[in-house]
Amino acid sequence: MLSAVTSDAAPGRSGDYLVGPVKRALAVLSHLGESDVPLGLAEISAALQLPKSTAYKYLQTLRDSGFVVQNDEDAYQLGPAVWRLNRGRHIWRAFQTLAQPHLRALRDRFGETTAMVELNGLETRCIEVAESTQRLRVGLPVGHRSPVYSTAGGKAILAFVPPQWQRMHTPLEMTAMTKATITDWDTFAAELAATTDRGWARELCEDDAHTVGVAAPVLDRTDRAIVAITVVGPANRIDEQLQSELGAALVETAGAISRELGVATV
Repeated sequence: MLSAVTSDAAPGRSGDYLVGPVKRALAVLSHLGESDVPLGLAEISAALQLPKSTAYKYLQTLRDSGFVVQNDEDAYQLGPAVWRLNRGRHIWRAFQTLAQPHLRALRDRFGETTAMVELNGLETRCIEVAESTQRLRVGLPVGHRSPVYSTAGGKAILAFVPPQWQRMHTPLEMTAMTKATITDWDTFAAELAATTDRGWARELCEDDAHTVGVAAPVLDRTDRAIVAITVVGPANRIDEQLQSELGAALVETAGAISRELGVATV
């Protein structure tokens, strides 16, 4: 259990260079990280011996920055920005090393562009790709960004994170990319629920009027999505039957990547 953090400077030669409010905010983060359940304001205030008003200011500041999320019962837990801090270059090198053979295998099996995407604010960002060699193909370069709500990869990730993260990463106004884009939150939430039930996501000409995508999340030990792997191709080649085949293959591949990373639940 954390001890109280109340002084503005720690003893010692470096004390003059320490910032008390930063230390207290970090103490709040650490305390939340040690808890298996969301914590209320009173619990945090008492544990850290901070006035409720002060603890509340820290929590709201951390919430605004994405380091803390607040649920419907006004309890707090760590937010998505904490995970992003831990995704250093060595983590992505591991992802790239492990993912590339799997992406190539899916590309070779189905003949379509296969990629790994991450959640980046209100968008998805492509971090690794095995591009189709077919003449008519979907180009998806590394670094490519798309709205999270209009892509299979975005749906696959949002379907496997806490509900409060879903709203945080979905814009209040969802702009239609095509005539098929879901722009209503209730409809989108229902699509996420269906994705959770299936284990994989799909987008049917919602990001581009001529493409279809299928995706599955790579999950950590708590069954939360880390990234998603997705296959995208021309709509006239990816029919409903192939979508189901892709979904099953992507779920299997995502599970294999989780196990190789050492973050799978089993």
